[in-house]
Amino acid sequence: MSAPLRQLALSSFGDGESMENILANCEPLRNLQLLLIPRLSDLNNVDTLVNFLGKHNHLQKLCVEQSVPALLDLHIVPPLSTGNFSNLFSLSLSWEGPGMDEATRPHIATVPEESIAAMSTIVSLEQLSLTAGVEVGWRYQWLANHKVLRANLTY
Repeated sequence: MSAPLRQLALSSFGDGESMENILANCEPLRNLQLLLIPRLSDLNNVDTLVNFLGKHNHLQKLCVEQSVPALLDLHIVPPLSTGNFSNLFSLSLSWEGPGMDEATRPHIATVPEESIAAMSTIVSLEQLSLTAGVEVGWRYQWLANHKVLRANLTY
């Protein structure tokens, strides 16, 4: 008898096609509770990941590390807000920021209100962690709009 897999931390995408092939051919892991997804930066791999995520709508915890905003906003957040992830009680998402180069001034990262509104439809959610951009000590690139957060996340 083998132990059921309850937690899975995926390796980085972009290490070739091996991770993509594994995810595409993986049967649903019925006991999986926690999924950790590394930085998403490549549109070519996101469909395979979204399909894998869809096979595991019984997840209780999901963490997506600092990723390209468009990939989170257009490919990860929408499936979570369909009502199919009714066991998801802990969600941690991190958006990549504009960087610290002179060309990206004023260096302010954002989390779109549409994504916040979509996450508010996950009725089972008890814990939510949102970050965006670089965090250095007490300084953050994301200047959270508390009015938007309260309007969308208050029940």
